[in-house]
Amino acid sequence: MKKVWRVAAFLMVVAMLFSLLGLAGCAKKPAAEPDKMTVAFIEFSTSTGSSWVVADVRGQEYAKSQLPWLDLTTVESVAEDPGAVAVIRQLAQAGNKVVFAQGFGFAQFVPAIADEFPNTIFIVQQGVPEDRPNVGSYYAYHTQGRYLTGVVAGLTTKSNKIGFAAGFPIPPVIAGINAFALGVKSVNPNATVQVTWVNSWYDPAKEKEAADSLINAGCDIVASHTDSDAVLKAAAAKGKFGITSSWSWAESAPDAFLTSMNFYWGKYLVQVLTEIENGTWKPARYMGSVTDGVVDIAPLGPGAAPGCQAAVDKARADITSGAVKLFSGPLKDNEGNERVAAGQILSEDDALNTMDWLVEGVIGSTK
Repeated sequence: MKKVWRVAAFLMVVAMLFSLLGLAGCAKKPAAEPDKMTVAFIEFSTSTGSSWVVADVRGQEYAKSQLPWLDLTTVESVAEDPGAVAVIRQLAQAGNKVVFAQGFGFAQFVPAIADEFPNTIFIVQQGVPEDRPNVGSYYAYHTQGRYLTGVVAGLTTKSNKIGFAAGFPIPPVIAGINAFALGVKSVNPNATVQVTWVNSWYDPAKEKEAADSLINAGCDIVASHTDSDAVLKAAAAKGKFGITSSWSWAESAPDAFLTSMNFYWGKYLVQVLTEIENGTWKPARYMGSVTDGVVDIAPLGPGAAPGCQAAVDKARADITSGAVKLFSGPLKDNEGNERVAAGQILSEDDALNTMDWLVEGVIGSTK
């Protein structure tokens, strides 16, 4: 009888040990990780030098903070030339569900790669998508932000001479200069805007040279559509004010900084990536605006004139409500030719795609 009890006790101990081992095994088993969406971005420059890329990276950071299931990769300093093809293809081969090509120059290469990888979604910044089920694009009406910065410049200038150092004489840049000048005119009809072409998006030496030439011509404010902080620093060195582009460079010269036309891409990225995750995304061209908060200006610097904030808030509200249409006639170019008749409106899309003339009150040419 004792033997039977000993066997039974032994078996109970063994059973308890197996039970404990099983529980321990369960405790060590990791919980299932939620599925991650792998997304890649290629940038033509670095976030340490280019305000355009800084705006992109800030948008990516915002999207990641809002969508914890994102797994993001960013490849910087990819030139917008045929060498980009290998990088884009490699990102698709790596299994990224979405590849963002962050620059107009990449648009020419994306369609052919998209055909190779039909299960990957490609989205081009600035580009116009071709008729493919897995290619989209996005940009924004930066013209609206330029108009708002023009309001700040027009109210702040003392000399009524405002400079603008611009990258290249292409329609989106020309449209932005005109929108800026119209913003200036809306609050200060006596002011002029003088344009100098840098012929580069990022060349601090050339940007500084352009700013210096405008300041020497009597401009007490210099705005820019280039990517470095060189224009702002040049203005600060001579006791003038600067307005930057794409993202704020306020920290480079706080006292000289008036404001900046900023892109807040995070809101768009959250929207489009959520659509992709939910399976509701369709190929399209998205255009952001001040209405949805994708375009706006940076907080005003200490040198902005009294009343600037109220004027900016009113102009933003008027653009949102439709009370202000940026390119409504009558509009003449700076050679006196009528370009938009009274009662007519040139759409911002048409301006961004075709504008090759400067509005009345702008000193300079489109060459």
